[in-house]
Amino acid sequence: MFRFSDGWSKGSRRASSITAAFVVLGMSLVSHAAEGDAQTIENCQKQASDAVGLSEEARNRVYQDCLQTLRDRTLVRATMGVAGSEKQVAAARRAAEAEVGIAQIDRALVSSQKVAKQLSDSNEFLGWKWGIGVGAGFGLGDDRVSEAEIVNGVVRVTKDVSNDPRIVLEVHNFVRDFEIGNREAGFGLFGAVNFGAAGDDTLTSFGGGVMLGIKRAEGPNSFNIGFGLMLDQGVKVLGDGFVENQPPPAMETEVRFREESQASVLVFISTTF
Repeated sequence: MFRFSDGWSKGSRRASSITAAFVVLGMSLVSHAAEGDAQTIENCQKQASDAVGLSEEARNRVYQDCLQTLRDRTLVRATMGVAGSEKQVAAARRAAEAEVGIAQIDRALVSSQKVAKQLSDSNEFLGWKWGIGVGAGFGLGDDRVSEAEIVNGVVRVTKDVSNDPRIVLEVHNFVRDFEIGNREAGFGLFGAVNFGAAGDDTLTSFGGGVMLGIKRAEGPNSFNIGFGLMLDQGVKVLGDGFVENQPPPAMETEVRFREESQASVLVFISTTF
């Protein structure tokens, strides 16, 4: 994340974009514009850089406003004296200088608009976002059994769902941003609910944990990896006295079950929308 203090940060892609925009502006009218225009360009840079109390977006808007003012003044100056005492050659030269200057200013304006879009995407990436994904839950506690039977006097589990796939609906907020390679990334917390826990397709789990997100190249959306703890309700386990691969309690001819709440570890990937 870049800052305006102490100049433009050279370690950020977004900072580099803004620096490039300022360089384009600083080069404008070097060959053709008057010395006063160059001073105005320097003032645009200084005005944006010195606005310490403003946000990055506000400083970029200050920069754009200054560019637009310079463009308007260049247009006005191009028409001054053309119909009066100036010779046609001088008037043509003035118009050509204005055309070159305006083209360069327009390029700087386009660069600053791209920077504004990057800042907006970055802020949205770091804010509260919804995501949907898939993952796996790893049950803690007693084995989760959805089906079991007594075979030759021994309890046999025919379907164990202690570790099961999950569909995850999550909301997250990245509280810190940094870069991985040349991609913006964020780290923060998430809250989630699961579908398909405890062997069915109903909403049965909720919890939270930590998340790492990598922002896509374009736009504010991201690819995320989450790790956390969930509370699963309605978990089906063997009833009291029933143990897998052991004889059932006396006089029992069918496996009994009970339901309880259990914790599970959740690992998943998601994408924002």
